[in-house]
Amino acid sequence: MSGAEGSDAQPADKNRLVLPLILVCGLVYFLDGMVHSIMGPLAPDMAATLHLSHAQLGPIFSANLIGQCAGLVIFPMLVGRLGHRRIVLIALVGFGLFEALTAAANSAELLFVARLITGAFLGGCLPSGLAIVTTSAPAERRGLAIMILFTGYGLGATVSGLIAELFSDAGGWRAASVVVGLACLICAAIASVWLVEPARRTGKTEPLSPGIGGGALAIVSPHYLLGTSSKSTMNGLRCAICSTMLARITRNSSRQG
Repeated sequence: MSGAEGSDAQPADKNRLVLPLILVCGLVYFLDGMVHSIMGPLAPDMAATLHLSHAQLGPIFSANLIGQCAGLVIFPMLVGRLGHRRIVLIALVGFGLFEALTAAANSAELLFVARLITGAFLGGCLPSGLAIVTTSAPAERRGLAIMILFTGYGLGATVSGLIAELFSDAGGWRAASVVVGLACLICAAIASVWLVEPARRTGKTEPLSPGIGGGALAIVSPHYLLGTSSKSTMNGLRCAICSTMLARITRNSSRQG
């Protein structure tokens, strides 16, 4: 009797721990979307303060996407050595720190460098966050967990406009960058408590792939199959990621135009 009760208690305890993990990852995605999108609403204030032309703003917008593409390639290759949890924490601290440091930029060149590095951390955060959630969530709630992530990302992109408006008369773009960066660093402290490496949480004993190998295809390797055996689900998730990146490119192209 006691053995049966113990076995029933373990799944219940696990489920109670999974919900905060999913919510924290949703918060990480929220901040990722905010930091990615906030450049657009802040651009008019930046241009006025630093006397930037539209031609100078174009490369700054592009730097974010270039950095994200680099991060999507580089960070998955580091998972074998660092694990998903550390990748998310490093990326979160990275884009929070460089978003805050953006406030110190006083030229188009420095803004370009800041957004390039910020973008790299933004791109590196997404695959590992997705892997943590899909591996940790119960199979019957996996779709809901993924929806929470991408809803958080969209909400973050939406709130970025409100942040820019809020700080328009309270310190401008420099104050907004510092506050958003600090919010990311605070979130990193919270995430360090709740995030758990997927292999530990699911009880799997398979080690992470050794070394750094795998190249750009690491993101679609079995290590990123998102904890599901359904081919249709995996293909749908990959399409969702590609669609998100395409939407980013389209939105930034329209801003530059």
